[in-house]
Parts: sequence; structure tokens; C-alpha cells
Amino acid sequence: MPGPYPGRVIRVHSEKSLDTEHDAVNLDVVRHMLSAGMKSLTGDTADRDAWSRFISPQDVVGIKVNCSGAPRICSAPEVVGAIVENLTAIGVPASHIYIYERYGNQLQTVPYARFVP
Repeated sequence: MPGPYPGRVIRVHSEKSLDTEHDAVNLDVVRHMLSAGMKSLTGDTADRDAWSRFISPQDVVGIKVNCSGAPRICSAPEVVGAIVENLTAIGVPASHIYIYERYGNQLQTVPYARFVP
């Protein structure tokens, strides 16, 4: 795989990320897991530095989600929201971030807007 981290895979896991009894995501844990994964991949100690290795404020970013199994099986809105938070934190304007799916009607079945700043 080309790029600055060829063939490198980072695994992050937490039993606390999902409360299965109440079907609730712990957003703070999800944010921490995303942070830990990016910092582990890059070796950086700050989220901003880790994300800036891949994306600059001038970029237009597309986040391809999968909604074909919604509402139960889809790209988690909490994770997508945390990704967008990190992108805006490094200076990517919200107008340069696109969340998309092959079919627009599928995208409407998942509440991404609730989690995207």
C-alpha cells in the first residue's frame, strides 16, 4: 500500500464505546479511540499534528459512508461526527467537507446532522 505508512494497521478497542443494554454510544470514548488511533499511526502526540499529516486546510474532503444497512448497520454517525470535528479543528472549512453515499435517499436514513458540527 503506498503512502507514508505502508502496510501499517492500528487497532483501537474499548468495551466502553457502546452500552449494548441501552444501545447508546459513549461519544467521549469514541473520540478518545479515534485520537489514540491517529496518534499511534503517526507517532504524533497531538491530534492536530496527526490529522495534519494527511489533510491541510485547503483540501476538500469527502467522507464516504455506508448507509445501505441503515438504521442498524451503517457508518456510525458518532464516528463520522468525530472525524468532522478533527477536520475542522485543523482548519478545514465546513463548506469543504462532504459526507456522501451512492444514493442520496440512503444518506437521509442516518442522523449524521445530529453529530456533525
